[in-house]
Amino acid sequence: MPVAVNTDRIRQTIQASPPSSVSTAAPSAAAPLASAPLSSGGWLSEALHPIRPLIARALPNQVNPERFIEATLTELRSIDKVADCPPAEICRGVMRLAQLGLEPGVAGHVNLYPTWSKARATTELVPRPTYKGIMELARRSGRVRTIRANPVYDGEDFDHFFDDSGEHLLHRPAIEPSGPAIAYYAVAYGQDQRIVAVAVLSIAEVERRRSYSRRASSGAWVDHYEAMGRKTAILALGPFLPLTAG
Repeated sequence: MPVAVNTDRIRQTIQASPPSSVSTAAPSAAAPLASAPLSSGGWLSEALHPIRPLIARALPNQVNPERFIEATLTELRSIDKVADCPPAEICRGVMRLAQLGLEPGVAGHVNLYPTWSKARATTELVPRPTYKGIMELARRSGRVRTIRANPVYDGEDFDHFFDDSGEHLLHRPAIEPSGPAIAYYAVAYGQDQRIVAVAVLSIAEVERRRSYSRRASSGAWVDHYEAMGRKTAILALGPFLPLTAG
């Protein structure tokens, strides 16, 4: 049986913007286990070995522990700065990942970031769900049927409002938009097709969140801006969704 999952921790992990006290570079690398060379990646397996039973208990029933551990080790070995994390922080990060119930790898549900924490004076391993991971956690809750994300272009009919009957969103997209995008939104519908949650981001807010990306000036943010805007809206929606690890 899996252990009880702290949903507050899930919500904290999916925040799109890192706290101001965290930077992505550590002033010095912490030494990993000295018994295995870094190039082999064997020290990672050795670091996780003592907590394998804890990982198995933390995972939801639908996630195979051995598959999860192997997928996690494969992902960790592909991260350049993972050696900056002390073994204890590797274990802490993997346990948080297990509590999320998301398996790293080809599904693209979660990313792992070695992140220097000023508050703790160490390099932490931080799991952060992608937009796909948020959609998966929402689906597992059984309360979300569909999540949609779209741009809003200048001149389109768009309204988002509340009244006594609940939250409402109206969008009539143009077949061929004639103006620039002025906002992005994501909306989650429940099993009864009623709105569960909505997040609407102005272009200024999308740009603010973009600024936290390590590739804000290249790659997908340059070549596929609309897709990145949709993903950003879903990430902003995450804290308002019912999320279940298992």
